[in-house]
Amino acid sequence: PASGEALRTQFTLQTSGWSDENKSKLEYAFYYFPVPDGASAASPPDVEWHDDVADSFWRSMGGVMLRGFLPSSQTSPFRLAAGSFFVAVRARDVVGGIGVAKILGPLVNEAADLSDEEVDNVLNEALTSGS
Repeated sequence: PASGEALRTQFTLQTSGWSDENKSKLEYAFYYFPVPDGASAASPPDVEWHDDVADSFWRSMGGVMLRGFLPSSQTSPFRLAAGSFFVAVRARDVVGGIGVAKILGPLVNEAADLSDEEVDNVLNEALTSGS
């Protein structure tokens, strides 16, 4: 979904529409980032993927890798804290060429009246998944 509630909503990312001579061999990596203060509402900011001393290096921007390069074009479900985010997917072909697509969202609102059971379920999921 494009929006949801912190700890309550499960998000899943999926990508499509990539072109390559050997499309079945593409691999995808997924990331999410907090939207920086003062960022344009029209498009996500630029991200540097290799230069780890750059201010725009993905980790320096608070980026979180949901999943490294794998053939599946979809992530497993995940939950987010409250905030505004943008997501990025990187597609890699068999010769190492990489393309990037980014989109604003999701917007995650504070969850109202989380029950003790919901909190326990989220904590158990985190312990089980190792995240």
